Amino acid sequence: MPLRVLGVDFHHQRFTQLTPSVGYYSNSPEPRFSVETGYAPNQDEFEFRRQFVITVALRLTEINARAVPPSWK
Repeated sequence: MPLRVLGVDFHHQRFTQLTPSVGYYSNSPEPRFSVETGYAPNQDEFEFRRQFVITVALRLTEINARAVPPSWK
């Protein structure tokens, strides 16, 4: 679902810039984080990301609650 439908596309760009990427490599069960040296988010950055995740979850829940189930004929 495009983030613009949720009204968070601008905020998603900032969220992506502030959040390290996470990946799994060489069949390892442990995630690897890609961060710059000295990465230390401050309280405002943490709060922005927390609010972003909560907002997206609530908007998805609202959309899902209003969705009309398909008719199975």
